Amino acid sequence: MTLVDESQLEVHKPKSLCTPKDNIYIGSWNVRSMYVTGKTAQIEQEMDRYRLDIIGLSEVRWPMNGKTTLQSGKLVLYSGREDGLHQEGVGIMLTKKAKKSLMEWKPINERLMYARFYTSTLKISLIVMYSPTNESPEETKETFTEELQEVIYNTPKHDILLIIGDFNAKVGSNNKGHESAMGKHGIGERNENGERLLDICELNNLVTVRGVRVSYRNNISS
Repeated sequence: MTLVDESQLEVHKPKSLCTPKDNIYIGSWNVRSMYVTGKTAQIEQEMDRYRLDIIGLSEVRWPMNGKTTLQSGKLVLYSGREDGLHQEGVGIMLTKKAKKSLMEWKPINERLMYARFYTSTLKISLIVMYSPTNESPEETKETFTEELQEVIYNTPKHDILLIIGDFNAKVGSNNKGHESAMGKHGIGERNENGERLLDICELNNLVTVRGVRVSYRNNISS
C-alpha cells in the first residue's frame, strides 16, 4: 500500500463530526505493531467492517511523530519514540469525514497523544494512550500516570473527554467503593494497573467502559 506523507493538515474550516441525532463510532485496538507489511491495510479493513469513524491505535511501533494519508483518503496520526526504536507508539486512524472535523492534534510521547474534534454542539477531546504493563517498574508507571493526568488537566473543560487505548489493566468484578467509576459487569481480579485506572477515573469524573455510543458524558476505556 502506498503512503503519501503530508507536511501539514489540509487547511479548512472544521466540519461537524456529528450532531446530537447522529451516532459516531470510535474504537481502539492494540495492533502489536504497524511496522509489518500489510498491517495498515488490515486495520483499514477492520475499521470499514465495523464502520468506525475513528480508531485509536496502541503499540504502533512507528518512531518519531507525524501524519500520513492513505490511498483511501484515511488519515493516520502517530506519536512514537524519539530515539528511532520501533517500540511502543500510539496513533489514530480517521475516516475522510473524521479528518474534516479534526481541529488540532498533539503528539506527546510514545505512550500518549491528543486530538480534538469539532461537532455542532460540544467538541470532543480524545486522548490515545498505551500504558506500561502491570509488571513494569513502579517509576515507569508513576511517570506515565503523571503525564496522563497532565494531559487530562490541560483538556478544555467543556469538551466531551474520551480516553482510549490499552491501559493493560484489569478492574475486576468487585465495584465496591468504586461505584462512580465502574459498573457491575467487570470480570476477574483487579490488578495494580486496574487500581490506577480507577483512581484516575475518580479523580477526573470519568467512567470505565468496554464499548460506548458517544454521549454527553466523560468516558475512559480499559
